[in-house]
Amino acid sequence: MILNFVVFAAIARHLGASDFGILSYCLSLLYFLTPLWSLGTDHVFKQKFIIGQEDSPSENLISTFTILRIFTSLALFVLVIAFSHLFLNQLNYILLIIISSSLFFRSIESIEVFNNSQLNSKYNTYSKTISFVIISVINLTAISLSAPLIFFAFSYALEFLIYACLQLIIFRRGNIPLKLHFDKKEALLITKKSFPIFASTCCSVVFFKIDHLFLGNMIGMEAVGQYAAAVRLSEIWYFIPASIMISLFSPVQSYFVKDKEKYYELLRKIYSGFFYFSIVISLFISVTSDFWVDIIFKERYENTAAILSIHIWSFVFVAWGFAQEPWDVANNLLKLRFKRLAVGALCNITLCLILIPTYGVLGAAYATLISRATAYFFINLHSKESREIFSIQLSSIFYPIKYLHSLPNKKQELRNA
Repeated sequence: MILNFVVFAAIARHLGASDFGILSYCLSLLYFLTPLWSLGTDHVFKQKFIIGQEDSPSENLISTFTILRIFTSLALFVLVIAFSHLFLNQLNYILLIIISSSLFFRSIESIEVFNNSQLNSKYNTYSKTISFVIISVINLTAISLSAPLIFFAFSYALEFLIYACLQLIIFRRGNIPLKLHFDKKEALLITKKSFPIFASTCCSVVFFKIDHLFLGNMIGMEAVGQYAAAVRLSEIWYFIPASIMISLFSPVQSYFVKDKEKYYELLRKIYSGFFYFSIVISLFISVTSDFWVDIIFKERYENTAAILSIHIWSFVFVAWGFAQEPWDVANNLLKLRFKRLAVGALCNITLCLILIPTYGVLGAAYATLISRATAYFFINLHSKESREIFSIQLSSIFYPIKYLHSLPNKKQELRNA
């Protein structure tokens, strides 16, 4: 993670706000294409790998999965060429085509999904780590040699090519043969079954990346560069609540079955801990944003500090979003996730159109903050089921005060015991 941030900062500083904005804009466009490429099929294929079927063995599923991805890659590559030719200038056109070529190499993610289903994710980790380290060394060397912008588009695609080669090498050492088999009926069935995931992913992409595209089209690529740098510094903190909830997910779910009172108490503690931790981090980064931007990017990103001081506050609501996952699963309310993403996406689009013309690049930061507050907090007011979690969110703010008031009583109970 540290190496990832070092490489990102080095590339951003080397390219400057304008060129880094062009690269970020093209990556955002590719991000928008990803749902059309994956069709939301990962989870369904993984489920089939886990179950195992005599009529459709793993080698046939892997082959069908891979060929389906190659087909979608070809279709999207044609779409990219047509879109780029009509709407982008020559530089952006070339960069987007180079970056989009990574979709062909990512088709081998069928092996990654299979490994995860068989609890062999260590092979994926080995391949990702080795490919990332190789590309990081290449990028840092290129920066020292003053490589142009187009090189980093090639390096982005090259990382996926190296990863695909490593996955194939490791996979060939296993007992499952590689086949060239495509089950059209199975592919159509899985694609149809994956539609809810596909719709949810589309909303997620709009929710998290539409601001980059609006800035590029309404202001310019330098604004995208300034904004993308701030977003990266802000979102680097998201891994903390995400990692905590991965480790706490099973214990929280077990309390839901065994002891509802302890379940609600644990939820309040998690929400309260995330709230105050994110408040402290947001306040610290907001106050010291000039210092960090100056150290990391120097004078080439003069507007990034102001953007960061606004965008970082969305961390408060994103942390609550991670905390809500066990609740949604336990209460079979996964449809709420789609509603949150859909409402958040619509809110982000509307606010970007209103705020960016008035406040410029800062308008995108305000749009992100308000849309994430809406998606992860205010949206819980809309139904009877989610109002309960809204109440827990509110009570978690005052949980430390309540806990301090209860300490004398607890001490008295211990003395009596």
